[in-house]
Order: sequence, then C-alpha cells, then structure tokens
Amino acid sequence: MLKHKYLHERVCHVLTLNDYACCMKNILKLIACCIIIAACSEKNDNKNTINCKKIKDYNLVNMLIEIPAGTLEKWEYNPNTKLIERDTKYGQARTIHYLGYPANYGIILNTFSSIEEGGDGDPLDVFLLGHPVNKGVIKEVKIIGYIEMLDDQEIDNKFIAVSNNENLFWNINDVSELQTEYPELIQIIKVWLKNYKGSDSSVVLKDVLNAEIAKSTILKSLTNKSKPCR
Repeated sequence: MLKHKYLHERVCHVLTLNDYACCMKNILKLIACCIIIAACSEKNDNKNTINCKKIKDYNLVNMLIEIPAGTLEKWEYNPNTKLIERDTKYGQARTIHYLGYPANYGIILNTFSSIEEGGDGDPLDVFLLGHPVNKGVIKEVKIIGYIEMLDDQEIDNKFIAVSNNENLFWNINDVSELQTEYPELIQIIKVWLKNYKGSDSSVVLKDVLNAEIAKSTILKSLTNKSKPCR
C-alpha cells in the first residue's frame, strides 16, 4: 500500500513538472508573439516612411500618394525625414475649404522643378485618376499629359496619370483621348485648381499638354540635378 502511494506521489510530481514545463513553454511562445506583434506595429506606425524607387521609363513613373482622392487635409512629403507630414501655413495645419481633392494627389519621385527655370524647387506634382489610394503608397502610373499652371508666379504644372488598377482609365494614353471619352473631366480638375485656395488664389491656368510633351518635361526634370526621392 505504501509502495502504491509512493508511486502515485512520484507520478503526480512528474506530471506537475511536465505541466510546469509546458506552461513555461507556452509563456515563452506568448512573449515571442508579443515581440513580433510589437515589431509589426512599429513598422506600421512608420508606414509613411518612403523608400525610393527609380523611374523605369518616362511614361510609366513612380508616384508617391500624398493626398487620397476626396480628402481635405493637405499632406506633403518631407525629403529630409522621408515622411509624409501635415502641411502647415503660418503655423496652422492646412485644410482645403472647398471640395475634396478631385483625384489622388502626389509627386513623381526623383524629379525636381528647377528654380533657375522658374520652378518651385519641388518634385513634379501629379493627379492620379480613379478610386482613392492610401497616403504613402508608391504606385507605378502612366502619365498622359499635364496642365500648365503658375502659382505665385512659379511654374507648378500638374501632371495627369492613370493606373493599371483602374480599368476605367488604363486604356487612355493621352489627354486628348481622355477629353474625348470623358468630356469635362480635365475641366473639373482645372475648376478645382482655380478655386481650392479661396479668394486669395494666385493660380493661373494655361494649356493642357499631351503625353509626349509631358514625357520630355519629366526627362528634363531628371537632368536638372534631381535628388533621390525628392
């Protein structure tokens, strides 16, 4: 009887040790999972950090989305921090007091509007037609032309692009085709550009130029001492 009791206590002791070891193993797994989740969360918190991609050719370019279509808050890429940051004016965060952006808005990476030639010293601006795309996304887009524009007497042209994820527009290769298939779409963008800054706007809109001229303009912007990811 004593022998059976001893064996019973030994078995219970072994089971307790096994349970403890199993418990510790599960705790270690849980800690490892928490570390992985924390690392992923940190990565997501920095999702606006931009890694440069180089342009493959001059009709298909890499566009960085700064402002999704339909939104009002003004955001801008900072080449020093490599973050998309809230744009400010007189110390105040800028919000559009008009209709939301008529298309996704951002920049063509690795381009530079030369100050010496009348530009604003920033990357080339581009509207991407179609459904809203999240801020911070880099998309390969097709340039179909641009709207000639001056802002505060500086060249601030607005390029027009389409994405292969948009079946509605991807077959468009030039603004002339866009104006034929979707009349007044360019006019909508022009009306928005003329009015989104309010009564003190200094925007002057000129011609709408085709894809070929847009291509040569982008090529020229790359040779104007363009800096990576500007």
